[in-house]
Amino acid sequence: MINPIADFFAMRRDIVARSKLLSIWGFLLNVPVLIGGLAFATRPVAAGAAAAILISLFIATQMHKRWPLSRLIGLCHVVFLPVIPLQLIELANIASVGAFEIWLVYSTAMMSVCVLIDVFDLFRYFVLGNRTYFEQRRD
Repeated sequence: MINPIADFFAMRRDIVARSKLLSIWGFLLNVPVLIGGLAFATRPVAAGAAAAILISLFIATQMHKRWPLSRLIGLCHVVFLPVIPLQLIELANIASVGAFEIWLVYSTAMMSVCVLIDVFDLFRYFVLGNRTYFEQRRD
């Protein structure tokens, strides 16, 4: 059964239990981008970023239920790919600096870095056979 809220908290609990770094990264990627995207939702690029975060979190939680802490979870960020070029176009047209522009720089940087990390993770998954972020425990 799909329960997005419970699934999110279960995934978050697993991540926090295994890695403080991943926990902080997830917070820094998702929370400011989502809050800013909602705050500036009258701008299409901001609404798109907020939607991409929510969709990617939903996909990640469902993947985590099947493949806990798998490097494949990075595939959930494929929804960032249409948003990043829109963000870059918007960045190219900045005339002044305000809260929206600061959020735009931050969200573009975070989403872009995230996708680059995902490419490396997918390489490690498919080419090197390193399937999870953490070595599986052998009980």
